[in-house]
Amino acid sequence: MNDYNGSFENLIADKILKSKIKPNEITFNRTLESGNFLFILDGYDEIFSSKKQIINREIELFVDAYSRNNFIITSRPGSGIENFPRFYDFAVKPLTDDDVKGFISKIVKDTERKSRIYSLIKDPKNNGYLEYLRNPLLLSMFIMTFENHPEIPNKKSSFYRNVFDTLYSKHDGWTKNSFPREKLTKLQQDDFEQILRTFSYLTMIEGHFTFTYEYISDKLTRIRNNVDVTFIVSDLISDLRTSISILLLDGFEYYFPHRSMQEYFAALFISKLPSDKKKIAYNNLSVTFRNSSNDNNSNFWSLCTELDESLFNKYFLIPNLQKIYNRIKGKNGRHLLDEYIKICEPLLYPSTIINDKVTETRLFTEDNFNTSILEFIKSNHSLYIYIFVRENKELNQVLINIFSEISLKPDILNSIYVSKNENLFEILLENEIIPIIEDLRSFLDVTIKQLKQNIKKQKISIDDLLKS
Repeated sequence: MNDYNGSFENLIADKILKSKIKPNEITFNRTLESGNFLFILDGYDEIFSSKKQIINREIELFVDAYSRNNFIITSRPGSGIENFPRFYDFAVKPLTDDDVKGFISKIVKDTERKSRIYSLIKDPKNNGYLEYLRNPLLLSMFIMTFENHPEIPNKKSSFYRNVFDTLYSKHDGWTKNSFPREKLTKLQQDDFEQILRTFSYLTMIEGHFTFTYEYISDKLTRIRNNVDVTFIVSDLISDLRTSISILLLDGFEYYFPHRSMQEYFAALFISKLPSDKKKIAYNNLSVTFRNSSNDNNSNFWSLCTELDESLFNKYFLIPNLQKIYNRIKGKNGRHLLDEYIKICEPLLYPSTIINDKVTETRLFTEDNFNTSILEFIKSNHSLYIYIFVRENKELNQVLINIFSEISLKPDILNSIYVSKNENLFEILLENEIIPIIEDLRSFLDVTIKQLKQNIKKQKISIDDLLKS
C-alpha cells in the first residue's frame, strides 16, 4: 500500500485479477458480493504513518461494503491496529512445552534427529534460552539450523547468524539428506553477507520490506559499483532466491523469510562500519523511523544493542532520548502538558460502546517514534497513562461526556487527540496528569545519565586493556 497510488479496493481487484483467481472484473465483483473471500491483510505495521489514516478509513469502508466476507489483519504489536472497529484482537500465544514438542514432531520426520532436538531442549542448562523456542518462527529456524549448529544461542544475533550459515551451506535445511546447490555467481559466503548487509541497510532506510525485481536490480547494481565484489545482477538474484533461499518470491514481489532477517543484516552492516560513519548511519535511520512508519522497531534496536551497544547508545539512543528530555526539561504545568502532547500525541478513544453510547474511555499515546523509544527503554509510560484514566471513575465519566458534546457517532475511529480538543486538555490538567509526565522526565534523566556512564566505563576498560 505504501507505493500504490490507487484506492484499497482497486488494489484488491488488481491483485486478484492479475493472479487470475477470478477471470474478469464482473466475476470478481459477483464473488465479492456473495461473501466467498477470506482476505488476509498481512503486515499492517509496515504502512507508512503518513498514509495510515487514509488506509484505515478505506479498509473500514471496504469491510462495511463487503461485510459477508471474512477479514484478518496481521501486525506486530504496537502498530495502532489494536481495537480496530469491527475486528476482534487476538495475540499469538507463546508455545507451551507440549506445543514445542508437538511442533517438532510435525516438522521433523527423522527419528534420530527428532530425538537429539528433544534432548537438547530438555537439558536444564538451556532453560534460560527456551523462550526463543516459544516463538513458532524462531523454533522453525532453530530446527532448520540444528544440523549445522546443534545448540541454542543466547543472543538473537547469533541465532540469525546460524540461520544464514545454514541457508548458505544447504539448499534445504529441513531434510537430513539436503545437498549444496551450485551458485551462479561463484561468490563466497562472506561476499553474500557483505551484499546482504548493504542491501538490508539501504532498503530499511527507504522503508521497503518487499521488493520488485527492478528495485532489487537497481540496489544490487548500486552495491556492485561501491564494493569490491564482482557479479552479474541477474545471477545474484537467482542465487539469493534459489541457491540460499534468503529471498522468497510471491507473485512479483521478493521478501526475506521474515523481516527480522533484514533487520539482522542491517544491524550487522552498521556494526561493521568505521566509528565515524556509524553516526551518519544511525542518523539516517532516525530520520527514516521518524518520518516513514509508526512501527515499533524494538527488535532491530535490540539487535543493534547486541552487535554495537556502545556506539548504538552514543549515536542513536542517547541523542533521541535527549531530544525528548530537552523538550520537557524545565517546563511545568500547562507548558509541560502542551509539550508532552506534541511528543507523545495522547488520544482518547471510546473503549466500550453499548447501544451507540460510550460507557468507558481510555487514554493512549500514539504509536510514533518517540513512544517506541520510550517503550524500548522500558519506561512503562503508556501503561501509566492507561491506568490514569481507567482507575479514576469520576474522570472517566467526565471524559465520556466529551463524546456526546462533540456530536460524533460513537466509533473507535473517532478517537480524540488531546491536541485538538481544548476542553480535554483542561480536564487532564485539572485531574493531575502532570505528576505522571514529571515521573517520565525523571526516568529519562536517570536513563540518559546511566547510558552515558556505561559508555564511559567501557571506554576506561578498553583503555586499560590497550595499555602496554
